[in-house]
Amino acid sequence: MFTNNISDSHLNKVNVNKTSFISFETSYLPSTSILAPGSLATGIIVFLVLLVIVFDVSAANLECEPVLKVTNFKHKSIKVLKMKYRGDSDMEYKVEGLANKVLAPNETETWASLVLEHVASGNPIKDILIKYKDDTSGENKPSSPWGPAKWTTPIPQTGDCTNNRIYSLKITTGSDGRAVQN
Repeated sequence: MFTNNISDSHLNKVNVNKTSFISFETSYLPSTSILAPGSLATGIIVFLVLLVIVFDVSAANLECEPVLKVTNFKHKSIKVLKMKYRGDSDMEYKVEGLANKVLAPNETETWASLVLEHVASGNPIKDILIKYKDDTSGENKPSSPWGPAKWTTPIPQTGDCTNNRIYSLKITTGSDGRAVQN
């Protein structure tokens, strides 16, 4: 290996080898690498990696997967659009889509693969609302056979949301879009 030594007032020695690797040795720089085991930088990097892993794992657990059953007890068909829910300590409702399912009178639809992204399994749900449209065909409406979208009244819930827990809700006749739990 070919090495040239060059002196400088700030540097004790500059080593240059054939592979163009230059290393500086000074009296005021630490002799260990900044990423050496036990260094502050290594500790910070390890901490950040662990923090990312912890948040990734906790985000994966933030989904409860219950079963939702909605029964139409109105005298006409309805189109079920969405549900909204809130946890025991939440003030704001979270909304999940329900794929615009049409339910004839006295028909029940089951959403077995529902994923609630904003409540972790094992945590309570305070209440649930269902958004739907009434069938207005035959009522001489100018544009759509469906009336305006409306939310049911809040349906109080008890107990924790768990995977495969069944929430059975009935949408009944009433001017307020009343819904009750089975």
